[in-house]
Amino acid sequence: MPLAYAADSWGKSRFVVAKIEVSDKGDNPRFIVTSLLEEKARELYRDLYCARGDTWPAAWRTASKISS
Repeated sequence: MPLAYAADSWGKSRFVVAKIEVSDKGDNPRFIVTSLLEEKARELYRDLYCARGDTWPAAWRTASKISS
């Protein structure tokens, strides 16, 4: 969900892409602040930021197998 935001110290608005998950394990908010246009900001979040998180479960499983 992208939104425009400007802190008092910023000269112009920036796009903030937010993903907020709530589960029984707690809240998991994630934000990217960028000067990219809205669609590019959304792509950055989806294609780069989220994709890096997809590698952690596989790395964790591999590390668990090695240490066993």
